[in-house]
This record gives sequence, C-alpha cells and structure tokens, in this order.
Amino acid sequence: MLFKEAKEAQPWPIRNGIVVAVLLFILQRQRQQRLAAAGPVGGYLAACAIIKNQHKDLPEWLEYHKWLGVSQFYIMDDGSDPPLDSVLQPYIQQGWVTHRLVGNHTALAQRMQNRTCAAFAPDKPQISAYNLCLQDYGHLHQWMSFTDADEFLVLTDGTPDLPTLLRDYESYGGLGANWKIFGSSGHLTRQPFALRAYTRCMPANYHKNRAVKTIGNMAYTAHVHGPHSIRAAPDHPVVTASGGVVKDAIAPTADYSRLALLHYQLKSRAEFEQKRKRGDPMSTGKQRYQEKFWTGINSRSKAKCREGVAAWKRWQNAKSAASGGSAASAGSLADRFAHLQQMVCRLRLVHEPQPPSGSGGSSSSSKGAPPGTALETSAKLRTDREPGVAAQRPKP
Repeated sequence: MLFKEAKEAQPWPIRNGIVVAVLLFILQRQRQQRLAAAGPVGGYLAACAIIKNQHKDLPEWLEYHKWLGVSQFYIMDDGSDPPLDSVLQPYIQQGWVTHRLVGNHTALAQRMQNRTCAAFAPDKPQISAYNLCLQDYGHLHQWMSFTDADEFLVLTDGTPDLPTLLRDYESYGGLGANWKIFGSSGHLTRQPFALRAYTRCMPANYHKNRAVKTIGNMAYTAHVHGPHSIRAAPDHPVVTASGGVVKDAIAPTADYSRLALLHYQLKSRAEFEQKRKRGDPMSTGKQRYQEKFWTGINSRSKAKCREGVAAWKRWQNAKSAASGGSAASAGSLADRFAHLQQMVCRLRLVHEPQPPSGSGGSSSSSKGAPPGTALETSAKLRTDREPGVAAQRPKP
C-alpha cells in the first residue's frame, strides 16, 4: 500500500523517466547480446550427426534446432539410399547445412587415427564420423553438439536459445545434456512431429537417464571419444547445467535444471521396425534392437513428460509470428531491439516541445536536432543499430 501511494504521488514525467531508463538499460543489454552473437566465423554453435535413411526425420530436427540457435549443421550420410541430399538440398542452398558421405568405414577410421593419434574401430563409424566433423569444422565454431536425429534439446528454465545458455559454460570443456528417454506413447504409425506426439517417458531417476550427450567446447576438445563423450583439455571438465562433473558420459544425477535431451528412442511401432532395419552405427553387423528393447522401454515409460510439446508450441508460435511480419512479437533479439527503440522514442517524445514549423526540423527527421533532445536520441539509436539485422531469428 505504501509503495502504491508513493508511486501515485510521483509526477508523471518522473515515472516516465524511470520507464525510459529501464527500457534503455534493456536495449543496451540486448545490443550487447546481439553483437556477441556474431561469434566465430562459422557461427557460435554447430551440430554434427551421422544419419542413415532418416529422410523424413530430418526436416523437423534441423528446423527446430536452427530455431533454437544452431547456426550450422554437418550431416554425415552413412550410406543412405537415396542419399540424403534429396531432402537436404533446400537447406544446403540456404547455406546452413553441409552434407558429407561417410564412405568406407575402414578407410575413415584409419584416416581419423592418423589425424588424431587415437584408435578408431571400423565397425563403429559413428565415432569416426564425429571426429571428421571435429577435425574439419571444429575450428569454425565455439561449440559443437554430437547428437542423433531422434534426440531433441529443450531448454527448461526460460533461457531463450542455446547460445545464450552456452555462454555461461565457456570455461568448461563441454556441457552434458542428460537423456530423457521416451517410449512409443501408444503410437503405431508415424506422427507428423515427434516433439508433439510423444508424452510418455521414463522417470527422471531411471539410471539410463544419467547418460549424457555432449556439446563440446571447441576451445578445449581434443577428440570425440565415444557417441556420448569427448576428451577435453585438463582442468576443463564436461559438466551438467548445475555444474556436476560428467565422468565417462555419466552424470552424478539426471540434471534437467536448464536443459534436457529428449530421446525418442522408439517412436511409433512402424518407425521402430525401420530402425531395426537401419541397424546401429555403434555396432554394425549386430542386431541391437530386438523385441525386448521395445517392450523394455515401453514398460518403463509411464511418466507424463510434456517438455517436448511446450517446446514445439514455442517453435510454432515463433514461426507464425515471423511469417506474419510482426516485428514486435517475432521473438528474436533483432525484433525486440527494434520494438524497444520505438517504445523509448515514443516515451521520450511525450511532453517534449516539437520543433516549430519552418525551423529546419520536423518530427520525422533528425536533421538539425538540438543536442540532448529526444530527436537526437532517436537518431542516435537508429544509427547505432547494427547494419543488416534481419527481421527473423539472428544467426548466432
């Protein structure tokens, strides 16, 4: 009550000045974020994945993670028939997907061994392909994730995107994202969106959820050791979001405090049968996905987990806002930046005298604006804005 009375007692110009000060502070912070987001030459965050015959899975996985802040994708094609470029071509032309053929597994393993001095097994092409990403493209980025097309990163603490999250961990060798394993949720046939369709998962305390996939810090990553882990420089451990040290790709506990890796390990029954035919990139020549694999996961996936649905809705809302051309609601830093500029200028122009007609100035032009006036401030804000900011999610 006292606060309300004090607030009401303040003259309107003072309250207006406080609002302007707050908005200017937010504006400056967003400008700093926007400039920092430029990152390394290839983009701040990249993603590497080895894919075989998952043509229908890639559009959702690529477009969602691009919206989340991944700037470049390296798709290692492990003998897909037809090759994945039949699906990837639009993204390749836009410049944010690179398509590589894995080729002969033995030759690739030997090539990576020669380049890294680490041993690679020819029957485990996933590790060799990850190291090919690291060796050929790691120097272009600050971070690189190593995940599969049935794994989706989701932010759980309100952080707007992955680059914003990762900047809190730049002194570490990598960030481990804990699995959250999902069953089929009763689906027999393929669903349009995995994020929206699957809502039954294993409980958080299930031991396999302690496993992580790693987003490696390229400043400290020596090589990819396994499908879940990297070897980082001494004194730069891989940690979970809460700072728990990850050892051999296992976290102390499943940490979903800031992010989770939703692992749609089965999907629908029809897709599970396709997965059995594809095989496992970590055990070529072996059949891992037996019937007991299906029943084992489904029998334990009883918890309600809707993080994927929430992430899907945010993604779709952002797409809808962007396609509608609403700069104020598109959700990117550039859009919020422009919207805040308009609010600041509008507030500062209220109760300030306009230049008299014929005096060489007008409310629509900054020429001849006296120093310190709202018009000069408005002009400076316009000229301070970085050139080439598009009205869509900025490239990290």
